[in-house]
Amino acid sequence: MAAQQGFQAQNVNDEFNISQLIHDHQERAARLPPIEQVRTLLHHSARGFLSTLSQEHQGYPSGSMLDFACDAYGSPIIAVSNLAAHTKNLLANPKCSLLVAKDPEDRTDLIVTVQGDALPATGSNVDAIRTAYMTTHPDAFWVDFGGFQLLRIEPKVVRYVSGVATALLASGEFSNEEFRTAKVDPIYQFSKPITSHMNKDHADDTKLIVQHSTSIPVFFFNLAFQYFFPSTLVTCGLQDFLLSLMYGIRLPCCFHSVAVNKKRNVNMLIWLLSLLILHMDRTHYNLHVYIFL
Repeated sequence: MAAQQGFQAQNVNDEFNISQLIHDHQERAARLPPIEQVRTLLHHSARGFLSTLSQEHQGYPSGSMLDFACDAYGSPIIAVSNLAAHTKNLLANPKCSLLVAKDPEDRTDLIVTVQGDALPATGSNVDAIRTAYMTTHPDAFWVDFGGFQLLRIEPKVVRYVSGVATALLASGEFSNEEFRTAKVDPIYQFSKPITSHMNKDHADDTKLIVQHSTSIPVFFFNLAFQYFFPSTLVTCGLQDFLLSLMYGIRLPCCFHSVAVNKKRNVNMLIWLLSLLILHMDRTHYNLHVYIFL
């Protein structure tokens, strides 16, 4: 019993030390300015959640999910049907908001809300706005149909929040004047191809770079263990559990088999894995840590 308790205490200490190393590395990590992160996310996103003021229900907020693109200044462009409720709402009152999440399933990741007025494209702007929309949505041939129109949301304020429920919580807002002059990160578009290449062809090099950058040992092993969780056997085959070091790109993990006796132990396991996911560095190293348990 004493040996088992000592083993548990050592694991808790090791867990704390790793958490502290990750936290310290995050504090030192180079990052884009928040306004450039926000501008980059919007530029490379294609779908968001539009909120308008309902004409049918006394001005209560009405939500819609729809595709969008951005013009050269970062203003969102939407193509809407004249029959849609949100179109009728906007023509009566152009005030709206567009929410865009970097990862809709991860509430700790970057979330951006654009608040502004959705106005019809007019004059010489029509061709430029259409081109911007079709560049992001090349199959949207229907935008030229008579029952559709393009609207551009002129931002009044652009707000962001990230790191919700973590020690890395950040939030802020920018005026339209600030936002329209922000730059789009030119590296972002290459993040997924580089990630795939490094994971497929340079796993050992990735491991060494991660260890050098974070001072955290990275092990490759497949193990069934019983002592870390008392009275519990957890057998995990996390083949390709990849934690991104760039822009929070995370590929799915797969549990091949899990056998447990206590629910709290499952929660603890999930917490430990989440800790690594939430605190990994997001710099221009588009690499992943491989952890096989």
